[in-house]
Parts: sequence; structure tokens; C-alpha cells
Amino acid sequence: LGNQQASFQASFSLDTSVLSSMMSMARTQQGSLFRAPGSSSDGGAPGYYLFASNPGPAMGAAELVNMLTKTQPIIDRQLTSSEPKNIVSDVTLQLLSKADADKPQSLNQLNEDIINLIAMFFDTVLDDPQLPTVVQSLVCRLQIPLLKVALRDESFLTNPEHPAKKLVNIITEAGFGVDESKPLERDPIYRKIADGVQTINRQFKSNDEVFIEVYKEIRGQLDKEKRKTNIVEQRTNQAEEGKSKIKHARATAQKALYTRLKDTRLPETISSFLTNTWLQVLVITHLKFGKESAEWVEVENVTIDLIWLCQAHEDERSKLRKQRLMPEVLERIEAGLEAAIDNAESRAAKVKAVEEALEELTEEREYQDGFVELSDDQRETLGKSELQQKSWDEMTALERQQTKYEELSNKFYTEARDLPIGVWLDYINEETSRKTRCKLSAKIDAETYIFVNRIGLKAIEKTRRQFAYDMQFKRAVILDSAPVFDRIMRKVINHLKSVT
Repeated sequence: LGNQQASFQASFSLDTSVLSSMMSMARTQQGSLFRAPGSSSDGGAPGYYLFASNPGPAMGAAELVNMLTKTQPIIDRQLTSSEPKNIVSDVTLQLLSKADADKPQSLNQLNEDIINLIAMFFDTVLDDPQLPTVVQSLVCRLQIPLLKVALRDESFLTNPEHPAKKLVNIITEAGFGVDESKPLERDPIYRKIADGVQTINRQFKSNDEVFIEVYKEIRGQLDKEKRKTNIVEQRTNQAEEGKSKIKHARATAQKALYTRLKDTRLPETISSFLTNTWLQVLVITHLKFGKESAEWVEVENVTIDLIWLCQAHEDERSKLRKQRLMPEVLERIEAGLEAAIDNAESRAAKVKAVEEALEELTEEREYQDGFVELSDDQRETLGKSELQQKSWDEMTALERQQTKYEELSNKFYTEARDLPIGVWLDYINEETSRKTRCKLSAKIDAETYIFVNRIGLKAIEKTRRQFAYDMQFKRAVILDSAPVFDRIMRKVINHLKSVT
């Protein structure tokens, strides 16, 4: 049995002899999980019925399929107007009891095994947290059609390309990102799936062609939406990359200024000019030319020279240099401001204020009287407030322990780093407990993770450290991307394995 199950999990096909062997083993090893029709479950798994033990004569598969066809539209109406539920075994029991309720007809063992397998499949669908409730409901409306297919066509269990299997997979793929909080009647994908399910229940008798046609319609709608989504997602990522470049440029400029100013006292006018106006010049220069450019070196040198002009210089050589350098620096400042300030009068006013501040630095007054250190607001402007945290990679081991992410396991940090683009997950808001289904769309600078919704718009943004932390504490749950029919049947087989 173990080898048979391993083979099934590899190929996700199952012939009738393997099915019979598995069910027989389960009945032998764990008979309490199976129950006779009409008996209470006593805590056993629902949908496991021993139809073969019924007292009446055996009903053939063809006759049962014909009876299921007649009840198919009725059952669909009932399932459409109620919560999704598994009705496979109950409907089978009702049909077997139709002639004589006291002596319901029996089934041969193979048909019983097939019915139980389909019942287990839908039990697992209803327990699957990855499927939105509305998608569970749509899939469950296919219980009678799929049961008929399984009873009539043995290739349903052996053929991975069977039209009915492909239809279940495309329905769940298309419905994967359905937002249940929004009106479903406005969702073209949901409407297409619902229409397809209704078509199956109205038209399917014995010809699989209807499965193929509905599959093509849903596939076409899904491909159409994906083309639109790809465009939106691309624009989303481009916008986020632009934001990231600005963020990176600002961080580089902040670091460059803070390195020069953190241990320096300057006239308040000069300090304010550097941490506000000149900071913007540095940011714009970085965006336009990059950190390795001559333009960046120039604006950094202006910072260095301006700070030098504010210091006390006693030797004659330095005094002469100061006289020569001051007008030159003012010209370079004005040239730099052209990138940040369009208005010529505003630029001139900024330069004039710097010039007046420098001229006040005379040898007659006590030097550095009135000079100031960086204020708390200025430190915050430069990204160095007390609340500002280092990146995870910059922290020492002790600093990591002292952060709110001290419990973050390296395993999850590594998993977040290696997670491929395109993975879907459920993200649970810690404060509201609201679940958002989203896809990892981009890793910008390897540190900023962008998640988008089904239509490609940004849903969530996290740092890698935040994302790893959320995975560790199950606020971010990665979803299984395997085709749902295969994934559900794997669970069913694992369940059978557990009871044998």
C-alpha cells in the first residue's frame, strides 16, 4: 500500500485496483471510520458509507448514473441557495432507498469505493483554507457531475488531462484571488465560473464535451484578465521601483550629510541650510547622476568646504584660503541650487543668507559663539532619530536581540530572502485580523517586498525583516500552488494512509 500511495502522489492518477486495495486496507485497519447508511458518525469522518452492505439487490453503475442525471438540476438549485456542503453520500443513499426505504439497494464494492473517494474529495475541499468560501461553493455544485464522471469513466482516476479534472483546476485557479468583500456580481471571473457551473449542471449527461467548452470559456476569461493584470502589475512595480530609487537616494544623501555634521557645531543658519535645502540638492544629484558621478563628488565637496569655512583658522595660509574659497563656494552653491530651486530670486535669497552667516564669523567675536549641534528635528530629517532602526544586516547580535524582532528566526529570514516572485499567500492584519490574499510581485533592492492583489495593484509593502517575522508568527501564510485537484487528492490519500 505504501508503494501504491507513493506512486499516486508522484503522478496523481489512480487505477481501480489501487483504489480497491487502499479502501480494503482502510476498512480492515480502521473499520470505525466507515459506517453503514443511516448510522450516526460517532465522531468518524463524514461521507464514509458501506453501501455494499445494504440488504437490497445491487444497483449497477449505469442505472445509478441515470438516476443522478435526473436529480442533477434539483441538487444544483439546492446547493446554489445554501451553504456549501457535501451531499454525495446522502444523495446516493436516497437514490438507493427510492424503491424500498426499508431495504435500500446495495452497490458493488468498486462503485462504493469510488463514491467514498469522491465524498472524501469534497469533504477536503470544504476544509481547505486556501479556497475562498465562494469558490468552495462553486466547486461543490459539481458534486453530482463529478460523481457521474467517476462512476461512468475509469479514466477519470487515471488520466491527469481528463476534462473534468482540468475544469476543477481552472475554476479554482481563476477563483484563487476572488475578493469576497466586494460585490461578486461585478467580478467578471466569478460570473464566468458561476455561469460555467450552471451550464454543466444543465447540460452534462454523458458527453464530456461540455466540460471542455466550459473550460475554454473560463480559460479565455482568465487569460484576458491576466493580460490586463500583467500590465497593471508592471506599472505598479515600476512606480515602486521609482519610489525605492528616491528612498535610496535620500538615504544616501542623509548618510553623507550626517557623517559630516554629527560631531560638528555650526552656525544655526548654515546647519539649517545643509539639513534642508542642500539635502535636496544631494538627493536630486544622486537620482540624476548616481553616487559615482563627478556631480555627486562636487556637491559633497561643497558640503565639506562650507563646513571648513565655518571653522576657526589661525594660520595665515588658511586665512588666505578662506578669503579665496568663500566666493567660490557661494558660486558653487548657487549652481547646485539650480537643480532644486527653479526660481532665481529664491536661489539668490538662499545664497545671500549663507553669505551673511559666513561674514558674521569674524575674529573679533568669540569663535563658535552661537554655534549649535544638530537638533532632534534635524537628526530626524537626516534619518537618525532615536526611533530610527538599523537594517537587520547592519545590527550587531545584541542590537538584534533588543529590537522588537528579537524572536525572528534566521530560518524565516532566509526563507523570505529565497522566496520566488509569483508566490501567493494569505496576509493577516495583526490589528484587524482581516485576511488579504496577495502575490509577491517584486523584491526591490532585495529589502522591500511588494505584494499585489489579483488585478495587479499594490496590496501590501513589507521589508524583508517584517515579512520574515510575519511568516514566523503565521501572519503571512504561503499557499500551495499545485493544481487543486491534485493537491486535494493528495490530502485524501494522506488521510487514507493515516488510518491504515
